Amino acid sequence: MANYKITLSGEGVSFFKTTSHADYPVEADVEIQQDENKLHLFYFKAVLDDGYVLVGDPPSINDSSPLNPMPNAGFRESNTYYRMDATDLEFLKIETPYTFTFNTALENDGGNDGGNDGGNDGGNDGGNDGGNDGGSTVDNYLLKFAGDGVTFNMFVDGVESQITKGVQVSVPSNSTGYIKAVIDPAYELDGWPPSITGGSALNPMPVAFTLVGDHYEMDFTSFQYLETETEYLWEFNTLLIPQEGVTSFNWVYSLNDSELEQLSNEPLYTYHLSQDSPVVSDKTQYIVNLLTIPVPVNPEFILGRSDISVGDLTTEIEADVINRDLLRIDFGTLQIPHFSNGAELDNAALILKIPNVDSEFQLDSSLFNGLTIRVWAILNVYSGSATINIGEIDKPPIISQTVSYGRTLPIKSANFSPTDYLSQASGELFSNEIDRLTLLVDSKTVDVWVDSYLVKKSGELDSYTGYLEVNKMIDRIGRTVQENNELLNLLSNGVIIK
Repeated sequence: MANYKITLSGEGVSFFKTTSHADYPVEADVEIQQDENKLHLFYFKAVLDDGYVLVGDPPSINDSSPLNPMPNAGFRESNTYYRMDATDLEFLKIETPYTFTFNTALENDGGNDGGNDGGNDGGNDGGNDGGNDGGSTVDNYLLKFAGDGVTFNMFVDGVESQITKGVQVSVPSNSTGYIKAVIDPAYELDGWPPSITGGSALNPMPVAFTLVGDHYEMDFTSFQYLETETEYLWEFNTLLIPQEGVTSFNWVYSLNDSELEQLSNEPLYTYHLSQDSPVVSDKTQYIVNLLTIPVPVNPEFILGRSDISVGDLTTEIEADVINRDLLRIDFGTLQIPHFSNGAELDNAALILKIPNVDSEFQLDSSLFNGLTIRVWAILNVYSGSATINIGEIDKPPIISQTVSYGRTLPIKSANFSPTDYLSQASGELFSNEIDRLTLLVDSKTVDVWVDSYLVKKSGELDSYTGYLEVNKMIDRIGRTVQENNELLNLLSNGVIIK
């Protein structure tokens, strides 16, 4: 595991590592060793203590080469504090110590500051600024923002103002600040936050919103990759979260085995004679699909419990009601090995295997080399098909492929039900035996950093390899109760079996 090594320094400055959950204090003048694989999880925050002011610019380091010109890794002003994204460290060398030092002074520190400010600054401001301002104008970045259920605010040189959607706003190219986007709780983001590719063909750079806590931000520093006096539009694609059912026409239920058995005993298919002619009532036609999947439904998608309705029949069977018909399934994150040798990179055969998905995914080593990737699926409950997505966190997927996921079950009714009205069992049989994301390099399983959901299984302990968490066991060799409890306590915390 390689680390970036940095030290944060400055008199009268408090430092933090900030995640979506909280600010975590960082001690000044103490080296931080940061895992290169987890830079996307946080950013650094610097807050000046009361009575202190910054002298000059916030600290930054440019450790790029002439052949690889990259922006500085450094702090920038962000409302009431200074911020540096941890991903900035990617432009620095691994295992090389760097120090970011804030130059500060007490706000009431007169004497030299008063003299210098009154003399030099007064002269310079009166001469240079007066001459420059009078003789030239500052170019502007022209921006527009859109998105249903999204509010936008702009912070320019510490002053906040609200942005009207669809109306062009101008940002002077010498301004500091950022754009803030907040999505209303009644909406959810459909896909990824908007991004525009700027820069040049040789150095394309994304100008994009990034997730910061419970909202999205885009810093003015990224505008350097855009053209001035040219209008750009960032539009958030959002969806209104249904509050009752999926649509006014359909309901989606999540049933356990007991509820499914009760439903099978309902008279879904009936007929009677009317004027000596048979009249058929087939409620199964109102069941679009009956699908079993190998993972539980995310509790956030469940509105509550309600009696199951099938057409005009309302049963007395309660089940969970789901507020969407497209379910997101997160399989976890995976660190792809870094191949520094060109021959290794060209020859590496990378195969990704996903729990309960029989298809294997071949990864292009030139595209995935050294990346931390997230794997997720969007499941269509009507068809039982799922789109598997593989790509970097908070970025569009590099691979999207549709597979069968889940299994369509025959619809069984308690009374006469002709086979013409029965769906055929189809779909995946969950035949692969892996219980987490698995990466094969040249046909060999490699140990990689992974955060993956676990699959519930039962069986003999010696028949499994890899990571296991045991929540129940049966003793077959006669240990004491205390010994069994101690062993179960150890196994429940997770073990790796090779």
